[in-house]
Amino acid sequence: MRLLTRSTIILSMASLVAGLVLIGTGPASAHSQIIDVDPADHTVVKDLNAVKLTLDEQPAPRTTSIAVVDSSDSSIALGAPTINGTTVTQKIAPESPAGTYTIGWRITSSDGHPVTGTSTFAIANDDGGTSRIPTGLDPQATIKGADSDTVLGAGAALLISVLLLAAVFILAITRRRRYPQDADHGGSSES
Repeated sequence: MRLLTRSTIILSMASLVAGLVLIGTGPASAHSQIIDVDPADHTVVKDLNAVKLTLDEQPAPRTTSIAVVDSSDSSIALGAPTINGTTVTQKIAPESPAGTYTIGWRITSSDGHPVTGTSTFAIANDDGGTSRIPTGLDPQATIKGADSDTVLGAGAALLISVLLLAAVFILAITRRRRYPQDADHGGSSES
């Protein structure tokens, strides 16, 4: 008695191969990364007219955004960011008051995956004193956290593969029940 037809075996193998291909695209995929933020995280600057982010590859221009806000979430960014190769520059209001500022970014890499993160800096007071910069922010952890969609993607690929494989076996069992082979035709002989 044949349990699986040739088409069922082919469909099972195709599902398995598709699942393995989908799983293989997970953690092995490399996405853009921020390699430099200017001003650097937790630094104090005196005069600043722009913030700059440098990536390891050129970002997609239409989906790149940078926000620069003060401690009350008021923006000091001027216009849209500009891209020159792998550097993204966001102009800010000249002579911004002393205080703590946060740079937030969402940049889409050339492979279509977003890179997000934050960095905090302070502008010095006129008397040379500096504002206190909050601690505990780690923009690199935020950037790495953006790659968690890769892990989710691998999990989703595995789930899809398992569901496809289960569907193939359910189809095989259903077909076997509808079309029993050699059961009613006396094709098997028992001794």
